[in-house]
Amino acid sequence: MDTCTSQNKCIYNMEKILTSVDYFSQFLSLEQILSYGYEFFHDTLGLRASAIYYLDEDNYKLMNQIGYKCGINIKEHKKTAKTNNLATLHGRILYDNFEKYFDEAFIDYFEPELIVPMIVKDKLYGFIISDGFSYNDSTHSSVLSMEYLEGMKTLLNLALSNTLLYRDYKKLAKNMDKELFQQFSINQTTKILLAETDIEKLYNLCIDVVRELTSSSVTSLILYDSIRDKFITKGYSDIINFQNYYDEYELLTNEIEMQKSVFDLEKDMHELRIIFENPERLKKIPAKYVIMIGKNPIMGFITVGEPVSGAVYDSSTMNQIENVGKTVYLALKNANHVAEIKERERATAVQLKNIKKLNAMIRNINSCLELEELLDITLKTLNVGYKVKQVAIILKDYEGLLVKSIGYKSDEISIKPHIFSESYDEVFYSQNSRSTEDFISISEEDAAESNCVILLPIKSDYVDMTEDTILGYLVITKLEGIMEESHIVIFETLTSSITPVIKQFIELRKFKN
Repeated sequence: MDTCTSQNKCIYNMEKILTSVDYFSQFLSLEQILSYGYEFFHDTLGLRASAIYYLDEDNYKLMNQIGYKCGINIKEHKKTAKTNNLATLHGRILYDNFEKYFDEAFIDYFEPELIVPMIVKDKLYGFIISDGFSYNDSTHSSVLSMEYLEGMKTLLNLALSNTLLYRDYKKLAKNMDKELFQQFSINQTTKILLAETDIEKLYNLCIDVVRELTSSSVTSLILYDSIRDKFITKGYSDIINFQNYYDEYELLTNEIEMQKSVFDLEKDMHELRIIFENPERLKKIPAKYVIMIGKNPIMGFITVGEPVSGAVYDSSTMNQIENVGKTVYLALKNANHVAEIKERERATAVQLKNIKKLNAMIRNINSCLELEELLDITLKTLNVGYKVKQVAIILKDYEGLLVKSIGYKSDEISIKPHIFSESYDEVFYSQNSRSTEDFISISEEDAAESNCVILLPIKSDYVDMTEDTILGYLVITKLEGIMEESHIVIFETLTSSITPVIKQFIELRKFKN
């Protein structure tokens, strides 16, 4: 009879083992393990009462319980190095020495007979605490139940391990998808930004791109302005209040020695004080992060505010922000180079146009028959062809000084005596119209309208100790627009071209008289 009963128990136990293997071999979610899996574990092992605790951040929290009619007052157990020793130093079901791994008050409350650890990769993720088995305490049954319990513990831990690995895989796959999307976004962003060469349009495009990639509520682009010698707002977007904002900033250094280029306005304020004269002003934008554009030298910086969605900038987003800063730097450098090339093309076209005008004028000069005709053509060419508004030619003649001018309201034009007496033979030019008083005398009304002074000596290349080489001067006191160096080159060339002809006419006048 005892043999038959023993065989039936063995068959029953084998069925329980097969059922357990079949159950825990399925894919179970964490919620299923902590609820249905735990209940299956409890019922299969025939435990009287038990509770399952699972790790949540720094505490093992009560997830479920069976058999405790009055409920459980202790809802959590602190995670400590002592609790994790159960996984690393013991690793098996605990039947005694409970205080070695758990708080004494916790053990006194439950008075357990066993604690089943839930271990994955030497880390204690949870445990099942129980006051023992519900069957009669025969030695044979106890030994078998302990064997089942150890096997069930292994199955439970394998199921938990598979669940956590799958969760990590899903998280990794999600992060990889996000990373791929971000890389695709950065690639497209780079193409879009580098394709735009209009610097003004690029400012707005930079703001749009950064705002879309970061979901920033307030985004601004601040770049260095060489005229003001400050960093000024070039672009601004506030999608919450729809307001415009402008400010100017000064930096204490033009170079960044540190490796990082993205700064948290709260956490990195001590580093920002090394770079900015008054970084607290950035809070007026308001800014959450500051992304530097360029390091040596600093071209500018971008600021992003809190995300519109209310989310937190994670590490991948911060990496994306840093990459956007580098892309914006390349785009701005590219646009500036294109602008320089276009400016050089424009300047070259202007120079070519001026050279053609100069050649045409020289041909006209060579066809002149009288000195007065030559002077008139020269003055009119300067006035019409080169937008010279006040110009005079003053020559030494056998009768004194010969003055021809255009653009002056008064005929009171004369050169300072010391200019001829000292044979001043250097080209002089200045944007300061007050320098006019040092060279020529003109009426107060004409002086008030002048905006520059250019003195070009008309001198002969023939050197004779008995003859002064200075024939006269071409004087310009007003230009349309800003004086450029190219103007001086053209005026010098013109002066050199008319000098031999003027010398011949002057000598001819002397011969006739």
